[in-house]
This record gives sequence, C-alpha cells and structure tokens, in this order.
Amino acid sequence: MNSFDTTQLRKAVQSFSSKRPTKFQELLPAKDLIEELRQKQASFTAIAELLTQHGLPTSKTAIAGFCHEILGEVRKRRRRTRKDLNTPPTQDQNL
Repeated sequence: MNSFDTTQLRKAVQSFSSKRPTKFQELLPAKDLIEELRQKQASFTAIAELLTQHGLPTSKTAIAGFCHEILGEVRKRRRRTRKDLNTPPTQDQNL
C-alpha cells in the first residue's frame, strides 16, 4: 500500500505555478497612460478604442475592470429617482 509522503507533496506545491495569465497582464504596461486618460475624463470606450488603434486590442469592459481593480476607481451606482419609482403601470399591468 502507498503511504502519503508530505515532503514530496510539499516540493510539488512549492514548484507549482499557475498556467492562468495574471489578470490585466496586457494592460499593465499602459497603466500610466490609462490613468492619464481617466484624469482627462476619457470614457472606458474611448480608452479601449485608442488602445486598440495602437496595437493593444481590448474592450471597454476590460478597461472598466482595470480602472476599478488596479487604479482603485469607485464604481458609480445609479440611484433610482422618484420619477423611476412613480412611473405609471403599463396597460398590461392594469388588467
């Protein structure tokens, strides 16, 4: 019967490296540029288009995630207004 050898397992754990790429790895070289564009009020879409035009294909969703997680930007939440809360029901709801 095989016995469990923790020393061999420990060596395997120490030499383990993930095959998954680091999140936002491709965007990190452009961090300063993205930060400067955000300071100039550039939208996520505008930044994604600019980077794509200059050889770094990306999406507005990736830029938004990068800005929130790497640059520490706070996500703005849309609050429901009174107008949203007091909208009249549609005809289907009147039945």
